[in-house]
Amino acid sequence: MNLILLVKQFYDRGKSQVKAFKRTLTKDFDHSSDYFFGLDLLMALSGARLNSRNTTVRRWWTIYRWLIPLPMIVIFWNGYLHIKRQAKLDIVLSSVQAMVGFVVIISRVLLILWHYEPLMEVRRYVNRRKFVYYSTTLNLASGAIYLSQLKTLTLFSIHTLYYCLLIALECASLTRMVNLLTEANQSIGWELYNLEWPIKLECDEKFQREYRKGSGSC
Repeated sequence: MNLILLVKQFYDRGKSQVKAFKRTLTKDFDHSSDYFFGLDLLMALSGARLNSRNTTVRRWWTIYRWLIPLPMIVIFWNGYLHIKRQAKLDIVLSSVQAMVGFVVIISRVLLILWHYEPLMEVRRYVNRRKFVYYSTTLNLASGAIYLSQLKTLTLFSIHTLYYCLLIALECASLTRMVNLLTEANQSIGWELYNLEWPIKLECDEKFQREYRKGSGSC
């Protein structure tokens, strides 16, 4: 009986801690400075941070950011050992492929940080012409055709399947996020439209400069 009571106390305590942690992430959030990304390696390495008032949350976020480069270190060390021990060619090539992949990711981070404004101009140009949409569709179609023609399973086919699934998951998640943000934006607009603030609108002298600036731009 005492054991059941002890287990229940531990369960209730852990449940309350999880609720407090979730409440901190959802309510104690400053949109001007707080950024939280689950497993986004690019954003975390390029300076994403969580500046919550809760020291425990900040401590866990720091630990998480330090853990992100660990797989890269392990893969580089594993590749070095394979080359040193003269392992089989396919094992060495798989290690080299993983190492090159991490180098490409880090290079992209540095390029994005160094040339952010020109890249944004290119992004707007590309988005207007839907190049990303057509190239993604072509990649998925090519991967599906290649995988359907295979008779034996190889390392390259597994990598191709992983790449196609990753693209499909990314497209699905981004599409869902855009839909949710669009719905939220529309609901906010209607909520503001239904408020009584146009009726109660009053002129304040301390906002004369802002008002004239806005009128001039219109």
